[in-house]
Amino acid sequence: MSKPWQISLLTRWEDIEDPAFVEQWQRIMDGSDNAHVFFHPVLVRVWLDTYRPLRALQPLFVLASRGEQQVVFPLVLWRQNAKNAFLRTIVPAGHSDFDYHDPVFLVPPDDEQVQSFYIALKAELDKSVKYDRIVLDGMHEQSVPDYCKVVHQEPCLQWSLNTAEFTEGLVLPLKKKVAKETMRRMKRLKEQGELTFRHFLPEDAGDVRRSLLVMLEHHKRRWPNAYKAPGFHANLLEQGIKAGIVDFFEVNLGGQPLAWRVCYRYRGKFSLYMPAIDEAFSRYAPGHISLAYALAEAKKSGAVTVDHLRGGEDYKNAWGGTKTLIYDAVFNDNSLSSRMRLGFFKLLQQAKAARARFQVK
Repeated sequence: MSKPWQISLLTRWEDIEDPAFVEQWQRIMDGSDNAHVFFHPVLVRVWLDTYRPLRALQPLFVLASRGEQQVVFPLVLWRQNAKNAFLRTIVPAGHSDFDYHDPVFLVPPDDEQVQSFYIALKAELDKSVKYDRIVLDGMHEQSVPDYCKVVHQEPCLQWSLNTAEFTEGLVLPLKKKVAKETMRRMKRLKEQGELTFRHFLPEDAGDVRRSLLVMLEHHKRRWPNAYKAPGFHANLLEQGIKAGIVDFFEVNLGGQPLAWRVCYRYRGKFSLYMPAIDEAFSRYAPGHISLAYALAEAKKSGAVTVDHLRGGEDYKNAWGGTKTLIYDAVFNDNSLSSRMRLGFFKLLQQAKAARARFQVK
């Protein structure tokens, strides 16, 4: 008979800020083969610092062990407002802003270990936490609990950077037609002025803030309904660049920035997070140009894998790669109070959708 899981829930802010816990957390991350950048202590801290003033959050950080296996899983209890039927929802730290939320296992787990961990975790949550639902977004297939219902799935694309070659200092798309077109448009762009590329360093903090402000304005024009929590991206770049896990790139024409890209760099993987362009230059494909530059910088720094993160947009296919699926999964508590809240929440969502359809008409 296998040993039972030992589950600890850290439910006070002082607990998760304790240097001893952060050191243990980092040790698990450093020793794990399945650790992803989004549960790095620095990024989780950025997210918490952003959302604690905006939402009613309580930490539910999970530390678990069974034999040589250790697991860290940063969760929070989110007490939502009246517009969301006062739901008490357990979500991963980084919910809705970060792409992956798989729990981090020190030793590569098999399916039995993953599912038995989730069963033990739910038993501990049921015993000590009042909640209405659990929402686990950004989970790879092995990380989806059997007791959760999958409500959404999305492709993500990864490919090896080892065999990529440099062309005029850039890493171009594998599709030759797209690569040739990218170089043609870049040549046309250079005819209008000096084209320069910048990879911001930790000592460039002032320039990072100024460039980010311009980037966010252009991003807002392209995606006007995308929510950006106040100060989140500024803090992400400030802390992430300092820690060596966030990269920020800018493409500049004659002193005017026209494309930007925020990426993550962690343990050989280069993750493409947030691009933006000045739409006035869209005919020159500045997004492809900024990506070609960012990939070249990643290869120079020793990255071996490129991850396009969530989304199956066509432009990502130009660089090739292998698609995998990630899932959003939900578990709803069956108590009477939870069923009432969840029912009211569903009615509110239906009313919101009806208003949106009416406004469109």
